[in-house]
Amino acid sequence: MKIRNFLFLIISISLILGLLIYWREATVRKQINLFYVLIWQLGIWIPWFPGFKILGRIIEKSKNFEFGILVTICFCILWVGLHFAWFFYLSSTFSPYLDLPGSRFGVYRYFFIFWTLIDFALIWFIIDKLKAAPKKEQLPQPLWLE
Repeated sequence: MKIRNFLFLIISISLILGLLIYWREATVRKQINLFYVLIWQLGIWIPWFPGFKILGRIIEKSKNFEFGILVTICFCILWVGLHFAWFFYLSSTFSPYLDLPGSRFGVYRYFFIFWTLIDFALIWFIIDKLKAAPKKEQLPQPLWLE
């Protein structure tokens, strides 16, 4: 259930951001197809799906370690860096905004700031949801008469 909800969240983020970018860049709107903007955004945000699964496993495993929170934080920082690199690669290769005036690497300058902030917000959201997940209750062992 959590995975399906998170996938819905990622798809919603990518579609909303695609629409907002398309709306915001009115000066080049006639040169860009909305469909390509939405596909580009889905490509940028879909790696969060396996990242969610990996982070869930790391949180589960790190509960047994003394420095578990440190391992989780290190993975989160690494994940934001990897997602930033993915965003940079995909945008500089497949962005519909490549070679447009005022854009560089297929994006406008403000894109990088918002994507990184959204990455940190998603990590905070994931950690909060995964740590708040109800723990499986262990039933008390029956008392045996000796």
